Amino acid sequence: MKILIFTPCLRLEPETIDSILHQINIEMHSVDVMFTHDNPFEQGSRNVSYNYNKMRRIVLEEEYDKVWICESDIIPQKNALSKLLLIDTPIATGFYLLRHGTPSPNLMVRDTISIHWKKLQDNWNKVIEVAGGCMGCLLIDKSILEQYTFEYDDKIPPDSPFMFWCQTNMIKQKADLSVICGHKRPDGKIIYPDYNKDYSIV
Repeated sequence: MKILIFTPCLRLEPETIDSILHQINIEMHSVDVMFTHDNPFEQGSRNVSYNYNKMRRIVLEEEYDKVWICESDIIPQKNALSKLLLIDTPIATGFYLLRHGTPSPNLMVRDTISIHWKKLQDNWNKVIEVAGGCMGCLLIDKSILEQYTFEYDDKIPPDSPFMFWCQTNMIKQKADLSVICGHKRPDGKIIYPDYNKDYSIV
């Protein structure tokens, strides 16, 4: 299996680099790593869409089987990729907290509504079906990128249109709740999902 690890960079955290380059239980000879800081536009979200489409072209042209998107402020576990590869689904995601405003789970029950924290507690360390997982720690099969391009929208980040498209087209997505990722805020604080806290949203 040929895998591309892709990280679009508005900023790049050293913890992210360390975690990506030290993934375990992976045959690294079949893995390429791509950090891109090609940001020609003033709007940050437009740069992200631009770089996702660059990634898409490379995946298709170079015939990678899967791409693992790990955003530049996400700190995945050292076994994150190997665990996501075990999930039989075209899209698999790790588990982290959104860093803007009040922390909330990245995992969606529908549209962009987070799954209730109690359901996540009840399924801790298990693999569950989700309606989306944002783009922070996302393993995508090439077959999905053959169908989808990342269109720029100045009102919402690229995560949302991608999740809407997957939901509309009934693309199965699963999350491994044992793949716990940190999310680093601009102030340097790293936040992790904590079983004992209540992040209830709905």
